[in-house]
Amino acid sequence: MKRTKRRPKFDWYNAVISDVKRQKKDSVENKKQKQKEYFASIYDRPKEVQFKDKEEMNMVKHIYLPKLDQDWNFGRYKNAVAIYPVLCCRADFRDDTKWVRISRENIGKLAGIWPGAVDKGIIRLVNVMFNIKDEIPVPFLQVREWKDGKRRGHEYLPAFYRYGSEKLDPHKWATEFITFHSCIIDSGVWAKLSRKAKALYWAMRSKAFFDRDAYQQIEGIRIKTLDEVYDNELYNSETLELDTKKYSDRKWDICNTTLKELFQLARTPYTDTREIVSELVDLGLVERVHQTKPIFKVYLRPKFLYDG
Repeated sequence: MKRTKRRPKFDWYNAVISDVKRQKKDSVENKKQKQKEYFASIYDRPKEVQFKDKEEMNMVKHIYLPKLDQDWNFGRYKNAVAIYPVLCCRADFRDDTKWVRISRENIGKLAGIWPGAVDKGIIRLVNVMFNIKDEIPVPFLQVREWKDGKRRGHEYLPAFYRYGSEKLDPHKWATEFITFHSCIIDSGVWAKLSRKAKALYWAMRSKAFFDRDAYQQIEGIRIKTLDEVYDNELYNSETLELDTKKYSDRKWDICNTTLKELFQLARTPYTDTREIVSELVDLGLVERVHQTKPIFKVYLRPKFLYDG
């Protein structure tokens, strides 16, 4: 009689237990993987900047931008005009060696332009030279790449006059520079302006001047001009800080330059003037104060920030 080898019985119980353990292990691994992906999606991507509410706004913080003139055609580079103040306002106001780490998307959001236009503006700024007094000119913007594990991006070093710079005396910044307040960007106003309106505002600020008598008549506040503040005969160190603060805190200057000249300064075609000026009026940066002549109050900060 031929013997046949008996097959061992299949252990169903242990098989089920093994399968449950395997599924549990796979579940734990999947959970860990999903957790890694979740945290990576939060912390590896750049955080989106948010515009600030009126209560959060810093009304003092500002930078110095060079005035536009007929010999300097910077106004024609509208993408550069849009992003340059953004990068300067994100930079350290005292230390010119600290780089700014910000994504193209966030630059675009603050400047009101798409990322491709941001790239064009960056290229233009890298190739335009900024002359600090009599020193060797440097690019308006320097760019370098950074890496941190899988994270990578670009950081920027914009060139501009820093607060408290000995190279920038009061008369120099009054004649060659304008104060540009960061609240224009933080409030979202800069992003809402078209590129042409941004260039026109820069041009209007470049041509605007402080009319002491008109300001006192309308606002009821007497403010000394810079010439009075720093006059050798009237100079008073005890009141210097107060006088300069009053001047810095003023709401507006007067611009009576013709629109045609302003558009030339902004390197913008003299078309759609009404629409472009209306943008500045609607967003509280400009107020027309004469019915027939092009006389404007040009606000240093958005007008609505003063309300209430």
